[in-house]
Amino acid sequence: MDDIFLRTFGIDKGLVFLTGAGGKTSLIKRMALDAKAQGKSVLVTASTKMYLPDYCDHTDLSGGCFADSEITGGIYVVSEGLDHNKITISDEKVFCELKERFDLVLAEADGSKKKPLKGWAHYEPVVYDCGDHTIGVVNFSVVGRRVNESLVHRFELFTRITGLKEGDIVTKEHLYRLISDENGLFKASCGEKMVYFSHCTDKTAVDRQDMRTFCGDVFSGYIAEIM
Repeated sequence: MDDIFLRTFGIDKGLVFLTGAGGKTSLIKRMALDAKAQGKSVLVTASTKMYLPDYCDHTDLSGGCFADSEITGGIYVVSEGLDHNKITISDEKVFCELKERFDLVLAEADGSKKKPLKGWAHYEPVVYDCGDHTIGVVNFSVVGRRVNESLVHRFELFTRITGLKEGDIVTKEHLYRLISDENGLFKASCGEKMVYFSHCTDKTAVDRQDMRTFCGDVFSGYIAEIM
């Protein structure tokens, strides 16, 4: 299996939090499968809530976090329980302990109600200081579309960041603003910050020069996935 995501992000081990909208869950799956193919032990969980993955080899929904198990290669999922088929770990201390037991921990740290854009409430995203990397997910398929509440989770907060009003056209610059604003994609983050642009149409969709003009040194690198 191609490990392009792990290699490009430069991630070999540690605790990775994923924020943003429009591709977090899919990216977690691809990174987990890549790491498994390398023989790593990979833990998938959430600091908010995410649907129980169907690709994991080992599952512990008791909150025990495999405390009495030998951890070997493969994909593990842990949760404090199961609420409407969603998993979560709410204790920061548990995250700090888990990163010492697994080669790689992938944690969904943001919610978007399955919408491709979002604004952030004061308690979002849920990222802890013991993390090593933060990957912010930005869905590029919204460029050229008219913004409305069906497209955006927390619409009012989103408009404060971007300046967009209902019916306005989303541009690349609006997405870059979401990344760079102090209340945007990385308002809570840890370690190295990177961006994953999902659903790009071609190799020129993300303009490196424009992005750096808007975002400066907010993040260290990015991947643009061509659909």
